[in-house]
Amino acid sequence: MNILRALFGKSPKPLCVGVFISAPVELNSPMVGIDGVCVESLGIETSGDVFTPLIRKGSRIPCRADEIFSTAAHSQTSIQINVFRGDKGKVAETYPLGVYEIIDIPPLPPGQPQIHVGFEITRMRDIYMSAEWESTREKMKIRKYLKE
Repeated sequence: MNILRALFGKSPKPLCVGVFISAPVELNSPMVGIDGVCVESLGIETSGDVFTPLIRKGSRIPCRADEIFSTAAHSQTSIQINVFRGDKGKVAETYPLGVYEIIDIPPLPPGQPQIHVGFEITRMRDIYMSAEWESTREKMKIRKYLKE
């Protein structure tokens, strides 16, 4: 990883559980200040254009935060995760970082699948996303939507 970072100036972006949200956040990034403190929140879009922060502004890196989410529709087999940074309550007022999808969710009634969605910002300022079943802590599959 360090060799790839030295050669290309950034780390590779795995497309599986433990997905990079974006290229590593650089020292002068608007996301993390020079003192190693998040200057903006990192979160996801929830129903109704609401920005739900998981890692809050002012958090010192390295840091990790997670929250339990579930499906909204009957027999829903995937959940789209829209990731943003910012501090406003509406997604339209934040900055998009990427779109991901948790896949292979068994078809259950709304609210029944309990999924831990977590974010981590490492000491190297890399941002990771993970998803696990609440009951077993088994890793779930995450797919990144690639821009065409």
